[in-house]
Amino acid sequence: MGGKGLQIVPEDALIGTDVTAAELEELTDGSDTSLHNHATLYQPLNITYSVLIRTVNLTTAMSTAELQAAIDGANHYIAPGETLIFQFADGTYSPTATINFYGFYGGGVLRIQGNASENHLALHTNQAVIIDGTGFDANTIQILYCSCTVLVRNMKVTPETTSTFRTGIRIQYCPIIEISGCYIMGESASNGYGVAIDNAQGKVEYTYVSTINRGIAALNSAVITCNTNDDTGTQPAYGYASISGIIFVASTRPTGSTADEFKASGGQVFA
Repeated sequence: MGGKGLQIVPEDALIGTDVTAAELEELTDGSDTSLHNHATLYQPLNITYSVLIRTVNLTTAMSTAELQAAIDGANHYIAPGETLIFQFADGTYSPTATINFYGFYGGGVLRIQGNASENHLALHTNQAVIIDGTGFDANTIQILYCSCTVLVRNMKVTPETTSTFRTGIRIQYCPIIEISGCYIMGESASNGYGVAIDNAQGKVEYTYVSTINRGIAALNSAVITCNTNDDTGTQPAYGYASISGIIFVASTRPTGSTADEFKASGGQVFA
């Protein structure tokens, strides 16, 4: 075949090799000038990804609408290797409606956290960030339809449970979740869930529950591992609840004043 064209060069001759413009012109016979601006040729396997962290800072000075606007206004796509952090500053938040995290996606990590200096791998009740949901009749925090890894750390959440069955942290339709270092305290053990995982998978660990009907629950095909959770103060009526879900129990677990487990609709708890 006559004429000049791009020559076939063995891959191992170029991987990670610095190539000058003159050498590149020789390799390509001068026929592909678009390559001249590249200083190095890399095989795809040699590409590395740096970790990128985006942080959205939330403060007690923000109204409920402002908190929600800051959450909704963040780019919901979280790339592989990227972490998007919603950082709550220390203090007590008294929202007038549910705080929603909805529709985040990608191969990265969504992290919702209180004080980062607290050890989220240890049970504790002195969280510096408190989300007080007792002033309205709805779930306090909801994380819905997020197709990325979701982490919730070092938050104290107090749902309204005096007259209605509300939830401190409700996660629904999320593939990979992890709650750690949190404390969910209701107002009455007659109603409510501390943590409710619905149609999702993941783990809840190092989390206290108190003064609530059902401490940690797997609902509607949810599969969760519970590790080193406990009750404190006023016992929940039931430590764990599984309604058409599965809970695997490891280490310490919350006990209930009525029973340690509530199971319905085929739900199972394996210890």
